Amino acid sequence: AAAFIDLSKAFDSISQNILLQKLTLFKFDDNALIMVESFSTKRQQQVTIPSGCSGWIQLYQCVPQGTV
Repeated sequence: AAAFIDLSKAFDSISQNILLQKLTLFKFDDNALIMVESFSTKRQQQVTIPSGCSGWIQLYQCVPQGTV
């Protein structure tokens, strides 16, 4: 038997408020909380193609993919 699980979009569904509450509960340093909050909230996205660029849009739930 085998089980295959695709977690590629798992981090897109994380509630940033709950994440910050959990980190606070685990006594993370205030500077670490500020860094996580600034890294994972108020992010914007723009699409660029050879003929031009889209406008910037606000992302509300996101952890940048490919980051460590």
